[in-house]
Amino acid sequence: MSGFGSKDHMNPTYIVPFHFDPPLDPTAAINVSVNGREPMRFTVDTGLSSTLFIHRWAALRCGLPLTGPAVSSMIGPQRLIRVPIDSVVFTDRSGQNIVHFSPKVGYVCERDDAEERRGAVRVAGLIGMAFFQKYLLELDFRSKTLIMRTPPFGAWAQVDCAELTLREHTRWYSVRSRLSGDPYEMIVDTGSDFTGVSNVRNLNSAWPSTRKKIWMFDGCREYVVALVPSIHIGNRDVGPVELCCLSANKPGILGLDVLSRFVTVLDYKNRRFALREHNEGPCAPRIQAEIGFTLTTAGTECRVDSIDSNSTAFQSGLRRGDVIFEIDGIRTSGLSIPAISRLLAGYAGIDANVVVGRTPKLPRLTRKSTDAHFALTFRADRGTDLRAVRIPRRSPYKPS
Repeated sequence: MSGFGSKDHMNPTYIVPFHFDPPLDPTAAINVSVNGREPMRFTVDTGLSSTLFIHRWAALRCGLPLTGPAVSSMIGPQRLIRVPIDSVVFTDRSGQNIVHFSPKVGYVCERDDAEERRGAVRVAGLIGMAFFQKYLLELDFRSKTLIMRTPPFGAWAQVDCAELTLREHTRWYSVRSRLSGDPYEMIVDTGSDFTGVSNVRNLNSAWPSTRKKIWMFDGCREYVVALVPSIHIGNRDVGPVELCCLSANKPGILGLDVLSRFVTVLDYKNRRFALREHNEGPCAPRIQAEIGFTLTTAGTECRVDSIDSNSTAFQSGLRRGDVIFEIDGIRTSGLSIPAISRLLAGYAGIDANVVVGRTPKLPRLTRKSTDAHFALTFRADRGTDLRAVRIPRRSPYKPS
C-alpha cells in the first residue's frame, strides 16, 4: 500500500473527513473512490481484518467483475467473491484525493442485507483494518475527522493507554476491559454501533435491562441489553453503557456508542489503544429509546402495525394503521423498516416529531417556518388526514 497527498513526504499526516450523524448515519463513513470511479461512502470498520468489502450494487457501479472465486466470510454466513482492485483513494467531500492505496484484492458481498443496519444512509461497503495498520489512527467524532499519522508517533505517556492484543487466528485486535471487577476481551470495532460481551454473570438481576433487536454480522436477532453503570478500559472509566449480552463464546465488542464519546486512538504497530478526552470533556452517553410500536410495509409506505396502549406514541395520538411520512424532518419514502425504526427510536430525552396520515395516498407537503422543530402546515390531497405528532422518547430501562 502507498500513500500520497501530504507536503511532508518523510512523515505525512492525512486528515480524512467522515460522515457521522446517529441515528440517521450511525457509523463513521468516508468517501472512497474504487478503481478511479466516483467516490461512494464506505464505513470505517476496525473490526474487519481484511481490506475492503463492497456490496454488489456498488461493485457493479465500479465495474468490478462478479465471477471471481467465492470464499467463506469470517463476519457472517454469507459468502464473498474475491475480485481484483487496482486502487482505493480516500477523498474529501468535494472529491479531492487525500491518500491512495493499492490493495490488489477486495471482496464483494453476494447479499446486500447488511446495508439495512447502517441507518437511513446507504453505504457502499466496509473499509477494513488492513488499510490502517501502518498508521497511528485517530477518530475525532466531534470534528468528524479521521487522522492517519505515520511514524514517529510522539509521546504516548500523555494519555491513558491500554494494550491491544492480536488474535492470530482471526487477525482481530482486542483490548482488555473490566466490568464489575470481571475481565473481558473486546474487539475495538468502529463498524459496530453497540457494545457487548458474552458470558456475563447475572446480567438480568444486576442492572436494569430490556430486550432489543440488534443487527450483527450474522443477521438481526433479539438480545438482552442492560444499562450498566460503568466499564473500565485500561485505566479509564467510560461511564454508563448499554451492554448487549452476546451469545456464549462470541468475542466482545467495543463499539461506537462508547468510542464516539472520545477521540479514539489506535496504534497497531506498537499495539496501543487510548480513549482521549476532548478539550470540552467526553460526550454524554446516548441511550436508545423505545418506540412502543411495530411497523410494516404497505406498498411503498410504512404503517404502524401494532402499538402498546401504554406507550408515549399511543398517548400522543398514534394509532394502528397510521402511515409514517416524516420523522424529524426526514422523509421515510424509500427507507427500510430497520432504518425507520432506528430513526423513530432515536435517543431518550429527545422528542420525536413525526408526520402521520390515515390515507394511503402520499401527500404534497409544504412547510412554514413558524417553528423549525415542530410547527408544520400541509397542503394535501382531498381526503388526507395529516397531523404532526410530538412523541416523547423515554428510556426502556426500568429498575429490576
